[in-house]
Amino acid sequence: MKKLMILILGLILSIIASCTGMAKNKIISDVKNSFFNFDVDKDSLLNKTEYTKFANHLAKLYNTKTDNAKIEEGFIKNDLNKDNQVSIDEFISVIKNFK
Repeated sequence: MKKLMILILGLILSIIASCTGMAKNKIISDVKNSFFNFDVDKDSLLNKTEYTKFANHLAKLYNTKTDNAKIEEGFIKNDLNKDNQVSIDEFISVIKNFK
């Protein structure tokens, strides 16, 4: 999962880094909208099932391969408060703090 997360987050970060002002805000907005499209129960959180679909979507979008073990690892890394759900703030925080 680390390779997938590095690839996905690296691509998102490089796109964001190359943008300024409104363009950067648009990309973050698009990531949030995509996140919320997978939030089936509209509670602003992704459970494991929703996160799995979201991760598969991102992998397909960025033409990378993934598997259940990699997605599970990503879910654990993104679930910063360990409540077994990933919020948009947790997801964006991981993206912004990724090194």
